Amino acid sequence: MKIYEYARKRNIKSKDVVKRLHELGFNHLKNHLSLVPGKVIDKLDKTPFPVRDKALQSIVYLTLECQPFINDKIGDKVSAKLTKSKRVKNTIILPKFNITDTILEKVAEDIYKTTYKLNDYYFLASPDFERPKLLGYADDHKRIAFYMKKALKVIEQLEVDIINIHDWPLGLFPLFYRQYSKLNNAKIEFSIYDPTYSGIYALNDYTDVFKLDNSTIDLATYAKSINLLKAGLVTADTFDISKTVIAELKQSYLKAFIYDNMRKS
Repeated sequence: MKIYEYARKRNIKSKDVVKRLHELGFNHLKNHLSLVPGKVIDKLDKTPFPVRDKALQSIVYLTLECQPFINDKIGDKVSAKLTKSKRVKNTIILPKFNITDTILEKVAEDIYKTTYKLNDYYFLASPDFERPKLLGYADDHKRIAFYMKKALKVIEQLEVDIINIHDWPLGLFPLFYRQYSKLNNAKIEFSIYDPTYSGIYALNDYTDVFKLDNSTIDLATYAKSINLLKAGLVTADTFDISKTVIAELKQSYLKAFIYDNMRKS
């Protein structure tokens, strides 16, 4: 059993489990409990951990846009969702796209941070994002790959319960996260705003830049191409989609991947 599975089963934090294992003298730990001696597991099972309050679950928002920093198509919608959040502080991860009048703190290579209205914003910097448009280039797949890889580095420094990904460009993130995350313990919510024919790439484009397992790449494939929207539809844990968008999807070429249990906003 993986550590995050053990923690989720008991409704406790993964980092508390790791800390307790260290206290019990077992320091040779990766992300699985199979190597932990039985007597240590017995003591772990008897440990009274603090229970997580589901109302205070930590959410990280992965999005290419968010007001007031970036607003091409969905920035205002993402900002509105943050406004409705009942949490005191949210974490948002954005590309560093045309950010010129905001003071940013460099926290790691290519990663910057600022706080705005109590929320933490991380900006991922690359020369490939220093262009007139956010998307619409032949190398968009490489730019999205850079964003997702750097976003994972930020996420792994945080205690995260839910990762909310926004719109089709990030539809491949659930597969990427489950293959490369060290803990892999967060649920992924997919917010969809634009059910279009965007996000369709040649197989080699994405297999080359993401190095996904052959056993999982089929989940992202449709009509012999990588399809980002389809990938998110079949791999996300939960959904935040309006009734209008669901109706559009049910009339689209991806109608076979629309399920009755999708949560409607």
